[in-house]
Amino acid sequence: VRLEAFGEPVRFRQRLEGDAEDMQAHARRMEYVAEPERLVLEHDAWIWREDVEFTGDYISYDAVEEIISAVRGEEEGGRVHIVIQPQRSGEQPQGTVEIR
Repeated sequence: VRLEAFGEPVRFRQRLEGDAEDMQAHARRMEYVAEPERLVLEHDAWIWREDVEFTGDYISYDAVEEIISAVRGEEEGGRVHIVIQPQRSGEQPQGTVEIR
């Protein structure tokens, strides 16, 4: 199954196994692929999962490997922004962050 949506913005929310809160995302273009489970966000993309927040022109989330990849836009000054909250005492890090 593959779903594609366009909007100003398109919004996505999903409760991932083991997470206390929903993962949230929005972008002007969104593609969800069920097998392997992957979410692609393009143009004014934003994703938030537990204590990590990304913004950029292109973000992909591989739910199987728990990898978030973000790419800056081509325009002058295009950037990827990441906000990572400090871990609580005794918590183990989850997932992988990849920036290009």
